[in-house]
Amino acid sequence: MASGVTGAGGSTAGTRRPGQAGAGWRTPLVGVLAVVLPALLAASGCGRVEKEKPIAAVIAAAKAGDAAATHDLIRRFAHPDPLVSEQAWEAVVALGAAAEPALIEGLAAPDPTVAEFCAGALGGRSSKAALAPLTKALESWPRRRYVAAWALGEIGDPSAIPALVAALGDKDLEVGKYAARSLIKFGKEATDALLKALDSPAAATRHYAMRALGEIQDPRSADAMLAAGTKVDRAVHLWALGRLGDKRGFETVAAAVTDPERNTRLAAIQALNDLGDERAIPVLTRALADPEWMIREWAARGLESITGNRHRYRNQHGDDVYPYSLYR
Repeated sequence: MASGVTGAGGSTAGTRRPGQAGAGWRTPLVGVLAVVLPALLAASGCGRVEKEKPIAAVIAAAKAGDAAATHDLIRRFAHPDPLVSEQAWEAVVALGAAAEPALIEGLAAPDPTVAEFCAGALGGRSSKAALAPLTKALESWPRRRYVAAWALGEIGDPSAIPALVAALGDKDLEVGKYAARSLIKFGKEATDALLKALDSPAAATRHYAMRALGEIQDPRSADAMLAAGTKVDRAVHLWALGRLGDKRGFETVAAAVTDPERNTRLAAIQALNDLGDERAIPVLTRALADPEWMIREWAARGLESITGNRHRYRNQHGDDVYPYSLYR
């Protein structure tokens, strides 16, 4: 579930399956598997569902309030036929609040696909009832914990903040990323917990805490962020200072434009763009001669952003061009 996957309050409208990028998520290969895979499984004797009811009949029963049918649909989230899986998903989402008890039970399903889909559906519904079970899932699932982190952000209950901060240092980097994204959704409510996380002994926790603080842009975090240069990777520190927007960070950022490390220079240039300080004009002008074309491009973008005038840069082909823009 990517960061752009959102839930709208308590509504199920627009809720997407875990892993679904958009309306065009299905590939030709999936269509082939939909036909071939069930036949292969049946021939081998694996994955056979004895006396499986037609999916249409199960959906009709679930709509009529049959709890057993709802559980049946949830089990079919992991069906070997992806068409059946999708139909089950759409039917359960359409059930709305009536499906929540079964979905919460599904978080403890032994099949990780079923559990993941249940977390996705509950997050899409912003289900307050799922808060404690999802927190437990974030802490205990052997894999796919990132879905629980995402879902807690969609629910938006501040009581999930401690668990999400703890997940920043998860051994699975995807979990840390999704936990940070969820904490950003809490905005300033998460500031205090994230500031404490800057003193964590875990480097990953400090890294994602700094990124989240930069995005939240709470002025209360400025002093701690300015002083945290030795606690996180330099490029991350510079990026976060730019996002924060406190112009006291200008000297720190500007000094990094000549760093020998490419990623550090790029982060510094991008941070100067975010800060929008006119003192950056000569710094960005000099950066137009940087040996890396991407840094030259960002320098040109920064100059345009600050001065209002377009600036050319030398691209990777050696041509003097304006930065590309969708709006020109």
